[in-house]
Amino acid sequence: MYQCAEFGERLHGIIIVVKANDPRLSEGALKDYLKPVRDILRKNGIAPITVVTYRNKLDTEEECKEVLYEASAATGSSPGLTFFVSPYSKHKQQRDPDIERMVIDIMHYALMTAERAVKTMKQKEKNRQEVEMMRAPEGVSISGQVAPDSADVSVEIFPRFLQKEYQWSTINAKTASSQLANDDITSVKLLAMCWKTAQERFPIGMKKMIEKELRKRGMIP
Repeated sequence: MYQCAEFGERLHGIIIVVKANDPRLSEGALKDYLKPVRDILRKNGIAPITVVTYRNKLDTEEECKEVLYEASAATGSSPGLTFFVSPYSKHKQQRDPDIERMVIDIMHYALMTAERAVKTMKQKEKNRQEVEMMRAPEGVSISGQVAPDSADVSVEIFPRFLQKEYQWSTINAKTASSQLANDDITSVKLLAMCWKTAQERFPIGMKKMIEKELRKRGMIP
């Protein structure tokens, strides 16, 4: 799921459930077994929630603390996101508000961490796109895109090229891209063809710079 192309289908949050009496906890085997999971979650900025069941199988408070510590280490959850949950059983079937409150708290924390992961993923993607656009003027080919000085270069790349050349602000560069996109001008070639009308969309200073670049490329007289 973490490699899924569709962002909405990717893994954003996870609850890992372990048994308090699982011998692999004390032996360290569970920590080794879950290392690939921890690596994936860390790489994607996902904070796991850990739920430890079967607390009733532990005898002392010291055992409880030790199990929580081992479970946290095995799953990669912080101690603050590692919880004990007492299970219902054939001997305990009546609804317990403390158990249900704890389950609600766990779901609340799971949603919070998932939302945080989504924001982190979105920001990383935005940063990656920013880097690609800023690297384009240096002649770096990104994801099959054409060179920034080509007539077929995207209007998303062209303003970024000019931004570096003329020290435009990022806001002005994005505004220029949006204005061109709104006019269905998708390449520098189309921009040159429509320049007589498209130039009215830009402030005079920006218009002169774009015109200079188009003329330098021999695309307008």
